[in-house]
Amino acid sequence: MDLLARIGKEWEADWRPQAMALGLAKALLSGQAEHKFGSGVAEELGRRLYGVLDMEQLALVGDWIIDCDTGEALLARVEDREATSA
Repeated sequence: MDLLARIGKEWEADWRPQAMALGLAKALLSGQAEHKFGSGVAEELGRRLYGVLDMEQLALVGDWIIDCDTGEALLARVEDREATSA
């Protein structure tokens, strides 16, 4: 049991900072989307980013927020990303 507890603590120490960074990045992206496109787009973006665990993908979404002229265009790009990564 001690071995399992130690492995669990090591795993938590490795993943907690990454999980916090991912959560912060997603919150910032949702905030940017809300500022530019409104709360509805931000909420949908948050749902679509829920399972994203790759910071490079999140950075790409940040670029799309800047590049897209409408919330619909942003969500379409995110949907295309989801389709190609599935």
